[in-house]
Amino acid sequence: MNYLICYDIRDKKRLVSVHNAVADCAMSVQLSVYYAAIDEQQLTGLCNKLNGIIDQKVDDIRIYPVKSFSECESIGRSRLATMLFDD
Repeated sequence: MNYLICYDIRDKKRLVSVHNAVADCAMSVQLSVYYAAIDEQQLTGLCNKLNGIIDQKVDDIRIYPVKSFSECESIGRSRLATMLFDD
């Protein structure tokens, strides 16, 4: 499956931990927004890991199922393209 993972983390230390956990299995498409092509078991593992990091009273993580990256619509230059092609 393909997922869009978005997060808003209030504490810098937790933010770095969430970023590292998500970046291990997904690619960045915008700041705090990642695209992951992972199976259900990997998603469950990621969710369990993130639950151990965040403060559920103030932090917010959203995971949306999406089409494959090549089928997604994009308007403007993507952050991924900027990272790959800018000097």
